[in-house]
Amino acid sequence: MLILSIVFLLVAICIASMNIAGCIVAYRRRQKGIEGGYSNIPILSLLLCGLAWLTGREYLKLWMFIPALVDPGTWALIALPFFLAWNLLKRQPASRR
Repeated sequence: MLILSIVFLLVAICIASMNIAGCIVAYRRRQKGIEGGYSNIPILSLLLCGLAWLTGREYLKLWMFIPALVDPGTWALIALPFFLAWNLLKRQPASRR
């Protein structure tokens, strides 16, 4: 089970690093004036970290959730409701507020 846990953890690290690299590339493209962004994979690293913890919790404790905490896709899930509310308030005319 330890090997399976490490495999889940490595895949979660790959996904988190891909999301970080995608955000950096989107930021660099925006600086150059190229429109377009990067769509994160939001819940997969959190799911894989949870599976790694479930399969190897007696060996590899809670530090297995570090890739999910570093992943911008996980933080995008937390920020999504606030972003949607902000856009909704921005679209409404001033008389309706």
